[in-house]
Amino acid sequence: MRDNMLTMINLMLVTLVVITSSMTYFLMGNAEGLVLLLIAGLLMVGSLYFGTLPILMTTLVLFFVSGSILFYNVLIGANMNQQMQYFLDVFLYYGLALIVLIIVAGKLHEYMMERMQQLRQQEERLTKYVAIDVDTGFDNQTRMMTEVFEEMRRADRYDLNFALVFFKIENYKEFKRLYSADEVLHMWKELARKIELKSRITDKKFRYKEDELVVLLTSTTDEYRDIIYDKFKEVILEHQLLSGKWITLSYRTAFYTYYPHQEQTLEQILIEAESEMKSHVL
Repeated sequence: MRDNMLTMINLMLVTLVVITSSMTYFLMGNAEGLVLLLIAGLLMVGSLYFGTLPILMTTLVLFFVSGSILFYNVLIGANMNQQMQYFLDVFLYYGLALIVLIIVAGKLHEYMMERMQQLRQQEERLTKYVAIDVDTGFDNQTRMMTEVFEEMRRADRYDLNFALVFFKIENYKEFKRLYSADEVLHMWKELARKIELKSRITDKKFRYKEDELVVLLTSTTDEYRDIIYDKFKEVILEHQLLSGKWITLSYRTAFYTYYPHQEQTLEQILIEAESEMKSHVL
């Protein structure tokens, strides 16, 4: 499939080169020919950018107007002189070549758009499959949405509970501005390592947004909220920079407990958590 597409693209490129070269050879002799050549070039570029249909319609309108003018000149003339006959012949062949040029360029546009769409789809699939950030150890947002949704289904099926703990780093943009990219990466690595130390094997950690992380705690309810907060406070508040200097991080937090068969959707849960974080600081 890919080889066939490349073959078609190469064939169309060769066709464009042949047509434009032929038109250049026959039209370069005078000023009128240069104008026609310039129009052909503009229409070809337009077809490559916008596709066949809009440029072909524009060309047909130009043909109609030009043909009407030529036809009017023939009618008011006593007879058709040799120069007019030559120009009409040129116009006819030029028009046919121009239509072929536009169609081929438009087809090349379609192939390029199709290829770009395929690349976007592959990139989206790759983003979903590459769920773990190997640099930091956090699962990404796509993985989080899948895992939480599956945990909701499992909780409904077996009458279980689980909790989601949200941590949003305050002044994260300021931290990025003050420190290097290596320092930012080091911070996320340390957060992942420290959260791993305080988590069970069944718990999962996600980097939900650029400045926000979420921990999924299985078989956990709201009654353990304070204990869980205290446990994480022991390790994530104080952070040692690469230089050895210690700084204190602060977080906006939210704690959500999922109970079996509740009506809230995952999207509603996330909205509620974002709202809670506005008023809760760790």
